[in-house]
Amino acid sequence: MKTSIFNNFITGNPQNFNSNGNSPADIELVTTRKAKPNFDINAELINRTFIRPLPPKGHIVKSNILSAPLNFVQDIKTDMISLKSAAKGDANDYQLGRLNDLGMKLGGLAIASYLFTMKKAPIPKAMEFVGLASFFTSMALWPKIALDIPARLIHGFSPFMRYQDSQGREKRFFTDNQFIPYDMLSDKDITRIGNRLNIPKNLVNRREAVEEKMRQIALQNNTMWMLTAGFATPIMSSLICNVAEPYVDDIHNYFMNKRIR
Repeated sequence: MKTSIFNNFITGNPQNFNSNGNSPADIELVTTRKAKPNFDINAELINRTFIRPLPPKGHIVKSNILSAPLNFVQDIKTDMISLKSAAKGDANDYQLGRLNDLGMKLGGLAIASYLFTMKKAPIPKAMEFVGLASFFTSMALWPKIALDIPARLIHGFSPFMRYQDSQGREKRFFTDNQFIPYDMLSDKDITRIGNRLNIPKNLVNRREAVEEKMRQIALQNNTMWMLTAGFATPIMSSLICNVAEPYVDDIHNYFMNKRIR
């Protein structure tokens, strides 16, 4: 009578029988030779010095105050691509997040178009769209003028700098306070910024200290931007409209005179 492997385990003799109930006395154990006999995986995992991130394929986008309108146009292009991908059902998280900005632009255009139909004279009609353009221009220029330029002069870096990721998408460097792609900054850049921030040069983890200080400064500037945009943007937009209105009047008179001739 053959004894089952289950009974063998119950009786404490699992090594005397295989799954067929036969004695495995003639079974030959084969051991493989380790390539690194002294390799301790647990020690290596604790050490983690051999774990390296892949080299970044993105890069920092060089910009200044004059590039703000260009960035605005680039954002509109990105929004349209995101809308197209969302309509096909192929949008990723980044593209879905861009739809919020697109909705704001389309909503502003819809309001300006409605106010355009309510005006009788041609100049007030045109000023509705000038006001819309000046509003979005103010949103782009205000943080550059009031926050970005002083931060560059004082701290040596821009809290509103942008980068292009490996997929060609252009984003703000400090958009997510929990994920900042510091690996795109070279040691030379970190050293230069650290010197401007007066971080001690003999500090053991100086790069980490510089990165943390940069994060704090960027967070402070983003907070100040949110606190001041509510009143600064309408005021700046009104000033732009006041400056633009005489030019709109001149353009209107030019076309009216040309039509009379």
